[in-house]
Amino acid sequence: MITCQEAFAQLHDYLDHELTEAEIADMEKHLDRCLQCCDKFTFERQLKALVKKKGTSEGLPANLKDKILYAIRTVDGPPEEQR
Repeated sequence: MITCQEAFAQLHDYLDHELTEAEIADMEKHLDRCLQCCDKFTFERQLKALVKKKGTSEGLPANLKDKILYAIRTVDGPPEEQR
C-alpha cells in the first residue's frame, strides 16, 4: 500500500497514463481507501480536462503557450544562472 505522499507524487503520472500496471494498481487501491487523495485526484482530473478543452478553443492569444511555459519554468524562481 502506498502512502498519501507517494500517491500525491505519482498523481500526474497516473493521470497521464505513465505508470506501470503495478503502480496503477497501487494507486487505485490507495484512491479507493483514501477520501482526501480521491478528492485531490478528482479535482486534478477535472482541471486537466478543462485545460484541455479550453486549450483547444480558437481565439487564444498566440503567445499564451510561451507564457504558460515561462510560468512553469519560473515557479521555483529563476534558473540558477540568473540568481
